[in-house]
Amino acid sequence: MSRYRLIPAASLLAALVLLSACAGTPSTSMYRGDASNSGVYGDIPASRPDTRWQRSLGASTTATPAVADDTVVVGTRDGEVFALAARSGDIRWQKRLDGRVDASALITDGMVYVGTSNGSLYALTLADGEEIWRFQSSGAIASAPVVHDERIFFGSAGNAIYAVSRDWGRERWRLTTRASVLASPAVHNGHILVGDTSGRFYALQSSSGAPVWHHDVNDAIHTAASVDNKGVIFGSRDQHVYSLNPASGERQWRQHVRGAVYSSPAMDQRRVYVGSHNGRFYALDRDDGQQLWEVRTRGRINSAPAIDGDRVIFGSDDGLVRAVRQRDGDLRWDLNIGVPVSTTPVAVGRLLYIVDSRGNIQALR
Repeated sequence: MSRYRLIPAASLLAALVLLSACAGTPSTSMYRGDASNSGVYGDIPASRPDTRWQRSLGASTTATPAVADDTVVVGTRDGEVFALAARSGDIRWQKRLDGRVDASALITDGMVYVGTSNGSLYALTLADGEEIWRFQSSGAIASAPVVHDERIFFGSAGNAIYAVSRDWGRERWRLTTRASVLASPAVHNGHILVGDTSGRFYALQSSSGAPVWHHDVNDAIHTAASVDNKGVIFGSRDQHVYSLNPASGERQWRQHVRGAVYSSPAMDQRRVYVGSHNGRFYALDRDDGQQLWEVRTRGRINSAPAIDGDRVIFGSDDGLVRAVRQRDGDLRWDLNIGVPVSTTPVAVGRLLYIVDSRGNIQALR
């Protein structure tokens, strides 16, 4: 049974004061850049950047860093969450949670929301990491949370999608799914959109969790969907990328990419960008899914791409981070990290943050 844990009133009051102070200029960082999971970031370097600082987190990580209010927040697979100064990498605080952290944290209005393999969703203050509340879900959380209308939405390996209140951590609704939900939800036009590991993709009312439509594909969905008025774009372990009609869930197109897709797509008005386990990175036409170009790497691609201006950037298990031109895939620069990079390179405030599989984080410019 799901339950929540409240922290003493003095701690809650301090957090509410912080929220009030930030209310005029909210600062939010979500996995994939925004609630629609577009993958659009700012300030991707035009040429190969230089390292400004680097720090070891002491354990491996699969979590993309969240950056807001001059703070970088990232968790590790040994259950530590770090808050680092964005400009220097100095540790502002670190906190041990009750399980490993497999997914990105959400930062919004001075609070950090992060899930663990023990099924706990934590609400921590960004200023010092103090725990404000903790919600217990039905299974491990490998789904990065998103925020919409004062609610936090996330999936669980316990076959459920949740909505909990942002202030108190109370369950607002829960939908039981056919299988584990490991992907991060998207929010669009009042709908929560996410797939599960049985291959079912769901559209739910964000207010109530009521089903709107569902669409079944042939294998597990591990990727977050990118969503706008033209389509719902996601990949599957069945080696295809899909576009669905956001209103009806009907398939608009399907493209075979010759490898399982664990890389959450990014998109703009013309193209979809996505990597595959066959080591190739693709640009597909938004309207019909036809391949426009591909970049071949020497390792599987789990890293979700980030786009900005005319550049798209992604990591690979071959240890390289590449920035390529959007219109033709031409290489603009690459960076040899030396070990696999499965997280998304995040560009914020003229710095590029990269976390590798061994738990090293660096800021480049």
